[in-house]
Amino acid sequence: MNRAKARWTLVTLTLALTITSFLYRSIVLSGYGHTGLMFIGIPFALSLILIFSPPGKSPRTIVIKGTTLFLLMTGILLWEGIICILMAAPIFYAVALISVAITERFLKKNPPIYCCGIVAIALLSTEGIHEFNSWNRFNSITATKSVHIEQNAFEEQLERGPLLDESVPLFFKLGFPTPEKIGRKGTVLNIRFSGPTDLENELVVKAYRLDTNTMEYRFLKDSTKVGHWLRWDSAILDWTRSESDQVDLNLTINYTRKLDPIWYFGPLQKFAVGKTADYLLETWFDENTRD
Repeated sequence: MNRAKARWTLVTLTLALTITSFLYRSIVLSGYGHTGLMFIGIPFALSLILIFSPPGKSPRTIVIKGTTLFLLMTGILLWEGIICILMAAPIFYAVALISVAITERFLKKNPPIYCCGIVAIALLSTEGIHEFNSWNRFNSITATKSVHIEQNAFEEQLERGPLLDESVPLFFKLGFPTPEKIGRKGTVLNIRFSGPTDLENELVVKAYRLDTNTMEYRFLKDSTKVGHWLRWDSAILDWTRSESDQVDLNLTINYTRKLDPIWYFGPLQKFAVGKTADYLLETWFDENTRD
């Protein structure tokens, strides 16, 4: 009996992963790889296939196992990077566990509630496929820093730009593309990033002096992996100086979120962009003139 259950479990997982892989590629090729169809629809479909599969292990066990195998498979067979898998894993597991919980609690005891729950998850998976259910994509984050520095030294650091000589925040050490080198030609910055070898991994930024206390940075090109998740729109650096040579800096980064759903990727991207702004100010300005 145990051998028969193991055989059914293996067959079920194989069929479920094959079907889900086909759905994955179809969604990507259709241009919906950044929508709720990917991050809610895929784990939802996988969970339903496994929940209603022939008897084997408990639904919760087989769904968790199937979800884990699919995430691993995306890295091995579908060429997704480790950071993509880490970003997707929490929402995949959450959708899978919620699907199992709704099924186990309401399928037989209260079918109407079960149907409402399933319909709700299905509707959530459509976020981002059309403008009418795409929410609040435009965002901005502001970081602040105060330094005591003479005017000439400040202008030198402003002109030179970030040196990227600080250790990147722990959050980015998980595998996010990080800036490695900055080249400058006049007012244009060419920032080289770490990332997949099939990408150029370059961010091109042009600087504009708006007034004596404000700089604007416009993003001309983004061929990094980050550009798949969000679009950099602009950055504004402004500052005020006191009589004691204290400079209060504000760096505001405006960006457009590309990934759905908003309730998951919205806070995640705000946190990441906020850390980026803090890192730039830390490595850009200090209280000494740099050689």
